[in-house]
Amino acid sequence: MSIELGEVPNGTLQDLIRWCQIARLKILENSADVITAGISGKFTISFTHGGALVDENVFGVSYIAGGGYVYKSLLFVQETADQNITTDILKDDSETSNISTLTSGSVVQVTTFSTPIQFGATEKLSVKTKTIGSDFVPGQGLRQILFYEQ
Repeated sequence: MSIELGEVPNGTLQDLIRWCQIARLKILENSADVITAGISGKFTISFTHGGALVDENVFGVSYIAGGGYVYKSLLFVQETADQNITTDILKDDSETSNISTLTSGSVVQVTTFSTPIQFGATEKLSVKTKTIGSDFVPGQGLRQILFYEQ
């Protein structure tokens, strides 16, 4: 059992809100089927950076119980990015060069990695800011949602 929610939009906050509203309705319409279907094997991990952003700053730490691979990333910021914002996925504190990008002028953007990043059950998963906008307002927050499969 799966529900096709469509692609998460890149662009404005209004685009993301509209997509979330439609996704919620689709899930509610099929809620009895979802409850009985069980877990499909695709999950998300969310990291939030709440302080002032600086380049080369590590935030969020997690482990994927049982291992798995990260294949997609969503970056969301509460203000329009004045420059590209980029992050890298860290595996046991080492950069993987799998860069997620939030393009200047956007508030949300999805990056699909060309090669999924494999994590064992004991390998630490974290995120590192690479570049941020020049006038990012402290307290606005950056959220990164990683999509993974087991």
